[in-house]
Formats: sequence, structure tokens, C-alpha cells
Amino acid sequence: MTELADVEFALCWHDARANHCDRRFVAGVAPAGDHLAGIPLAPLLGAAPGATITLNQGLLPGPTRAQQRVVTRRADWPARFAGMAIAPRLGRWYPRQLLAAIPAIPAGSSPLRVVASAGDDISVDLAPPLAIIDVTIEGRVRARSQGTAPAPRDLLPLVADNGPGLQAALPDAATDFLAGDALARSDATADADFYAHPRLVDHLDTTALAELAALHARFLHPGQQVLDLMASANSHLPANAPALTVVGLGMNAAELAANPHLAERIVHDLNTAPELPCASGRFDLVLCALSVEYLIRPVEVFREVARVLKPGGIFLVTFSERWFPPKAITLWGELHPFERMGLALDYFRRSGDFVDLATESLRGLPRPPDDKYYRMTKLADPIYAVWGTARCQQAEKEPGSN
Repeated sequence: MTELADVEFALCWHDARANHCDRRFVAGVAPAGDHLAGIPLAPLLGAAPGATITLNQGLLPGPTRAQQRVVTRRADWPARFAGMAIAPRLGRWYPRQLLAAIPAIPAGSSPLRVVASAGDDISVDLAPPLAIIDVTIEGRVRARSQGTAPAPRDLLPLVADNGPGLQAALPDAATDFLAGDALARSDATADADFYAHPRLVDHLDTTALAELAALHARFLHPGQQVLDLMASANSHLPANAPALTVVGLGMNAAELAANPHLAERIVHDLNTAPELPCASGRFDLVLCALSVEYLIRPVEVFREVARVLKPGGIFLVTFSERWFPPKAITLWGELHPFERMGLALDYFRRSGDFVDLATESLRGLPRPPDDKYYRMTKLADPIYAVWGTARCQQAEKEPGSN
């Protein structure tokens, strides 16, 4: 028998736009044998549950960490892939299988990124998303147990691949997210019709719901005025939340009436009227949980959120990997989940009204065995979060001003 640990690994890094922390839970880690591409996990031995241990700082280990540019021609790109239309956009990430016919692009699982576009020439970078970024790797033991040690494993691909870094900004250009019909939807009928009937359901498993409430708790303080934007029957607040005044703005009166946290309820369609019917500088915190993918005028809404926030107030946007496809914007389904954090950052950037931007992700926690999707996946719904702080001058703006 050997010591095993359930460990939450965190990759903490930053780019020119935001600070980022990508967390991955791994059960049954053997700190005496497992490693991260040669980085030992022995410092986790004996660490008290809840303690955070720094395991590495600097570039991630591994081969080919520098930029690897290849110039392709626009004609090399297929019109469709996996049922979706393809148009190479600056800053966007794509599966390298799209360009498998080009000899200079070797096969692999790492995506490629469009880094320059001039006429028919499309330059792509083949390097992994975190290739040239300094990363701090931390480990936090959540629980300990005794068991049979597995053969030594390299856990870095599990922790660092398939996501972290895809939300990063290009160093010298904004990502082309909103070209074409990015904000269109497959169901263009009135949202009031779609939301006419209440949907009193949770969109996450119970593990993810608890993590979302814990994330919200980090931003809560006694006496705050809180706006739950695009609210429903659950504001995802912890059971021990401090005394707050919570205003809910949503599309269905019955859903809002079922929400026990709300002191005030407002039925309002942001896609028809992005102006918020609230006084400037009223709120300390605005929450938008599991709904940002439905906004068709997102930058206008983000500007309005900044207006109703007090100077230094926080706007926290969270989402997962379940949504109502007919009412989500076209772009949402085309993006990798980590790219969606980049899209939300782009909304913050385009509004021009926020500073101190940050993202956070959490993946890999176990799904409860009694969850209805347990047979499909043993992993809980992931949580993705993006937030920013309102610039101090926003309290002076009037409703709908730019």
C-alpha cells in the first residue's frame, strides 16, 4: 500500500490582457511516482489537505515550445469540417486535421492558431497554446487515501492539454471573433416566446453547482447590492452567504418568483433592449451565470453592466458546456470551451469599461453516481469563469450611453 492523493492542479499564468488560472482535479495521484513531464510531485507528500504547494515556475517542460509558423493558402482550408462552416479568422484556434494535406503540418492533437492573414496567405502557428508562456504549477491535496500504486505516470498532458492557453490573446492583435454571422442564432424567433414557459431545472450536476456557489462566495461581502443578470430560479449562492440585497433580472416571471434569494424581480429582454432599468452605480457585484451565450448584443450589455456597477465593482460571468442550442449564438457552438473564455474577455475588452480581467476554469471533478448523465461521463460539468472590475468613471454614465 502506498499513499495516494486526490489533487487539484492549477496552471496560473497571464498574458497582456488578463490573469488566468486553469484547475484540473486528478484522483488517485501517487506523489512518490507520478510526475509532470519529469517535475516530481514528492512535495505533495505529507502536505495537509487544503495546502497549496508550488511545483514549478517557468515554461512548461516538453519539446517544441517555440512558435512554429507555417504559411497556408486560403484555398487549403476546407469550406466545412465536422458539419460546421470554416472561415479562418485571425487569432482563432482550429483542429490541425483541417490542413492534414499540407506536408509542413504534421499530425497531432494540438490545435493550430491563425496568427496572420494577408490576402490569400494565412499564417498558422503549430506550437501548443502555452508554448511561450511562463506558467506556475500548483498542487492542492483535497483528500488522502491508501492504495496500490499505479505505474509512474506523466500527468502533464491530463493537466495542461486540451484547453489551457486557448483563451490567450495574441500579443499584437485582437482575435476576430465577431465577423460574419457570429451573433446570429438558429432560432431567430422572439425570445419572449421561447422563455414563456418556466424551466425550473438546474443546468449542472450537484458537484458543479456546489463549485459554482463556492466561486460566487469568493466575491460576496456583507451588505452588497448584487444584480443577478439573466436570472432564473437559482442564483447559485452558497447556503452561508452573507446578508445581501439581490436583484434578479430575467425572462420569466415564474422562474424569478421561485428564486428565494431575490429581493427584487425584473422581467426584461436584454436582446431586445440591452439598457438595464437600474440606476447608475447601484451595484457592488453583477453575476451572469450560465447565460452569456444567449446575448446577441453582448458589448452593449457589458457597457450597461459597467454603468450600473459602483466604481471598482465586479462583473462575474460563468458558464459550462450545456445550453439551449437554438438560442445560443452561432459562434458559441463553434468554439472550444476555453476559447469561449477568450470570447467573454473580448466582450469585456470591446466594452472599454473594465480593468483587472481574469479567467478561471475547473475540470475533472467526479460526477455524482446518481446524476442522470453518469453513464455518459463520470466527470462533473466543468466551470468556466471570466470577470473584470468596472472603471471608476462608470458611475457617471447615463443609461444606454457609449
